[in-house]
Amino acid sequence: MMDLANRAQVLALLETCESQKDQLTANEFEMFSQLKSKYREADEGSFDDKICLEVMLRNIGIRKSVNMNKNQATRIIEVDKK
Repeated sequence: MMDLANRAQVLALLETCESQKDQLTANEFEMFSQLKSKYREADEGSFDDKICLEVMLRNIGIRKSVNMNKNQATRIIEVDKK
C-alpha cells in the first residue's frame, strides 16, 4: 500500500526545490530531476527520497548562510589523461 503522507511530503519538497533549482549544484540538480520524473507517476517511491530532498534544501541554506555560490561548493578532481 502506498504511503500517501510520505508522497505528499515528497511532492511538497519537490515544489520547494523547484522554486530554488537555480541554486542546486549539478549533482543535486541531477538527483532533483530524477526524483521529479519518478514522482510524476503514482508509484511507491522510497523512504530516502524525502531525505535526499531535505538534504538538498539544507545545503542551499548552508551555502546562503556562508555566502557561497553553488559553483564554489562543487568539487572538481583533475585527472591527467595519458
